[in-house]
Amino acid sequence: MLVVKMQTKDLDLLNGPILKKLFIYVLPLMFTNLLQVLYNTADMIVVDDVGEGTVMVNVADFADDSTITSVELGDLMVGGTLHSISSGKTEVDGYVNVKDSVDIGTCNGDLDISQDGVVAAFGAGGAVSLTAGIGANASGDVVVDGCLQQTAVGGMVLVKSSAGVQSKGDIRLNGEIRADAKVQLVASSGKNSRGNVEVNGLIDVVGVSSSAEIVSGYGQGAKGNVTVNEQIQTRGENGSVGIAAGYGDGASGDVAINATVIARKSVNLSVYDGKANVNKNGILAATDDGGSVVVKSGLVQNGKGDLTVDGSVQAQGNGGKVILDSGHAKGVKGSVTINKGAEVYSDQKGGTIEIIAGLRTGASG
Repeated sequence: MLVVKMQTKDLDLLNGPILKKLFIYVLPLMFTNLLQVLYNTADMIVVDDVGEGTVMVNVADFADDSTITSVELGDLMVGGTLHSISSGKTEVDGYVNVKDSVDIGTCNGDLDISQDGVVAAFGAGGAVSLTAGIGANASGDVVVDGCLQQTAVGGMVLVKSSAGVQSKGDIRLNGEIRADAKVQLVASSGKNSRGNVEVNGLIDVVGVSSSAEIVSGYGQGAKGNVTVNEQIQTRGENGSVGIAAGYGDGASGDVAINATVIARKSVNLSVYDGKANVNKNGILAATDDGGSVVVKSGLVQNGKGDLTVDGSVQAQGNGGKVILDSGHAKGVKGSVTINKGAEVYSDQKGGTIEIIAGLRTGASG
């Protein structure tokens, strides 16, 4: 019988000089991490050379928090798709450019695109998708200080926060978003979730049927407000902008417009249980013939829905239409107020303006 004896040597970290022993202890760990980095780098280079494929960045396996930097992803134009999911905070402070789609999410933590961060997809029909607060009772804001873009034909940018049941998280756009087909920002989409959308940076959608959708209070029993402080524009001939708060059953939220929201075809602002305010510097405008601007509040039974205009509501083309409607649902109490200095007009050929308050049974206004 062959007996093999293995010689072992104990490493005493409690007695004597510590520095040399500590170095011996961590050396294998450092070597293992170096191999992992080299493996991941080689994997992404192969994908880039092939031109098709998927890069999975499952940072939840390694740490609660993660940083996606230009060193890791900045110089790569990956051929297929990129998926990243973190159990904690994720920050993008470099340049990520992928052909088909980028999908970055956090289960319970913030998702930050820093001022130097760019997340882009360059293939036709591709999407850039960011989601924070995926888990139940999770929290996580999406903060975009940099740039999100998908300007190829059919390109979309989708951002969600507070996506899980009873989750909390806001969306704050301080940089810019550019897309060809669609931009969608949705906060408090989970049941009984809480989350607001704050637009402090440009949203520019350029395709023929371009659309921008900004929604808070999307889930059942959710609460969330929408505040627009910077321009939202859709430039396609069928372009539209939709802004809504308190969309889900039992949800509530207010909308405040403090900047220009402009589309060629239609602008729709809907507040289901809350207040709709077009403030002094706010402009809602549809520019083309047959375009419409529709503002409605109090869209759920027994809700509330005041509508106030201190800024400008415009249908600029022939046959344009402006509708201001409060107390649209049964039992709603609401009002339409157009203050001195405000503008509401549809003054081209065939233009119409409708102002409605308390139209439904049991409603008042």
